[in-house]
Amino acid sequence: MGFFGAVRSVYGKYFTFSGRASRAEFWWFQVFVFIASFSLNVIAVIVVLAMIQADPSLVQYDSKLVSATSWMEQNADLASTLSIAFGVIGFFAFTVPGWAVTVRRLHDTDRRGWWLLKPALLSILLAFAAGFVGARAAVPEMAFFPALIAGAVGLVVFLWYLLVFCQAGTTGENRFGPDPKDELEGTPSHPAFASKLTGADAEQAEALRKAEIRALYRDRVLAGAKKA
Repeated sequence: MGFFGAVRSVYGKYFTFSGRASRAEFWWFQVFVFIASFSLNVIAVIVVLAMIQADPSLVQYDSKLVSATSWMEQNADLASTLSIAFGVIGFFAFTVPGWAVTVRRLHDTDRRGWWLLKPALLSILLAFAAGFVGARAAVPEMAFFPALIAGAVGLVVFLWYLLVFCQAGTTGENRFGPDPKDELEGTPSHPAFASKLTGADAEQAEALRKAEIRALYRDRVLAGAKKA
């Protein structure tokens, strides 16, 4: 699955939290979200600069330092509206389908979708514990250690999830549905595709391949020899 195929697949399953998603589908969508988010930020900056050029009073300078007053402070209502609008667009354009494809990617590794909530719950618990312990530290200089430990644990959890999302999905059908690779390529049931199978499926396909060769030899070679 390529970049455009992955994007089409994710938005085609916009609110689908069942089934499975391959690594290609998941990671190509992450690339798309990065590119789209970066592009939107660039567009926002261009729009603000165009507004400042049209109305130079939005930026004030003093005689000694080139210091621009906050555009958002001078245009609080407009900035608030734009922030809400971009937030809503981002939520429905990226977050919702992102949740869905992440759950399906977890399913592909034979894990339940609830694993998606574990990092958030762990982060809340670590932040609470770090604040609680840090506020009661006997030595003020040691108060940052709980936060440091919480950050280290958070990093380990992030790396673990990164490995999970990089992990290959289970071969063949699992409890969450058929293998997404089979859906794309077709189930390699014919003996010619034996190299794509593993385990008992590979042995069965190899046995079928040998039986097909024996039948071909019997029907074509031996039958021809008898007629001769």
